Amino acid sequence: MKRTILFSAIFMLSVSFLTAQTSDDLYNADTFTWYGLDYTDAYFLTPIDFPDPYDLKSKFRSWNDLIVVEREKYNLNKFFSADVKLNIDMMNQRNDKVKVKLRDRITDDGFKSTHMSPEKVQEIVNSYTTDNDDPGIGLVFIVESLSKPNLQGAYWVTFFDIKSKKVIQTNRYLGKPGGFGLRNYWAKSYYNVMKEAGKDFQ
Repeated sequence: MKRTILFSAIFMLSVSFLTAQTSDDLYNADTFTWYGLDYTDAYFLTPIDFPDPYDLKSKFRSWNDLIVVEREKYNLNKFFSADVKLNIDMMNQRNDKVKVKLRDRITDDGFKSTHMSPEKVQEIVNSYTTDNDDPGIGLVFIVESLSKPNLQGAYWVTFFDIKSKKVIQTNRYLGKPGGFGLRNYWAKSYYNVMKEAGKDFQ
């Protein structure tokens, strides 16, 4: 299956990090394993907009589970034109260990909204514990930040070789939030990213 990347200006700032040995495998792949949304290095702006750390942390599972429960809407198969297997257990376990505190992960520091790099993405992927039975390429959205002042969520859409943990490609996207309630409002941001990343991947 031939795929080309078309870089869109909508909701996206793209930084590519390619590994030549496996990039062909990515664009010829018909199957991926979706590991979910990784909040382990995410920051949330600002304390006024995220006043309750406990409520915020409870949404990590809700945001990941939403993609499983509402598969017709969050249709990764359609967006990425592939058979996408869902396996979010590992990511839920990782996210459960995140300590969300005011003035730490919840911050006024605007620089935290752009703190990641391709090298940091690789470091995070290196720490994954994946199932050896999963297909060869993993897909994960590594959350950089949710910023209410900027009205955007920043996500690194990342493909990696499951066996070696090598990042094949990672691109930074910005998704606009919307809707009622904390869960739905920020779910819209990664939904928009899914649509845009899927278009670019066709």
